[in-house]
Amino acid sequence: MKKRFHVKIYTKVGDRGYTTLYGGKKISKTQPLIELLAGIDELNSILGVAKAFSRENVLNKWLEMAQNDLFIIQAELGGFHVKPLKGYKIEKLEKIIDKLSVKIDLRGFVAPGGSKVGALLHFSRAICRRAEIQAVKYYKKHRFNPEILKYLNRLSDFLYILARWENRKTKEKSPTYK
Repeated sequence: MKKRFHVKIYTKVGDRGYTTLYGGKKISKTQPLIELLAGIDELNSILGVAKAFSRENVLNKWLEMAQNDLFIIQAELGGFHVKPLKGYKIEKLEKIIDKLSVKIDLRGFVAPGGSKVGALLHFSRAICRRAEIQAVKYYKKHRFNPEILKYLNRLSDFLYILARWENRKTKEKSPTYK
């Protein structure tokens, strides 16, 4: 019988308000980097919730693509030696945005809501905006790959278009203010 390797998920370092970065450096959980990583983690989690409610394969594929990109961003910001996020990831989002935008009336303002998945995508967009703000604040003092800022900005546009597309596809209406 094979012996199982058991790893404990808790380290107890967090009990004192610290966390350990890749490479062993301990820092306070109140540091802007940890707030940024937590914001991206929250965004990735809500994308998982939207995916869990969606029955649309192409939408789930797009959400999974974004989740994978967010993991790369977190790893890069956290000091892991990964291939940095590149501009082609942003271009991929833009192509999907452009493809879906021609099918949607984008005039006026839309209150978040509509279908369950549409509402979750609107919520995801709001969380993405907050993560983007955290990233901009952190970037001003600690320069990092600027493609990450561009990606988060475009991702919020992407999530907005996905929410509008999902609601149009399911014929769920959100209030529009013109």
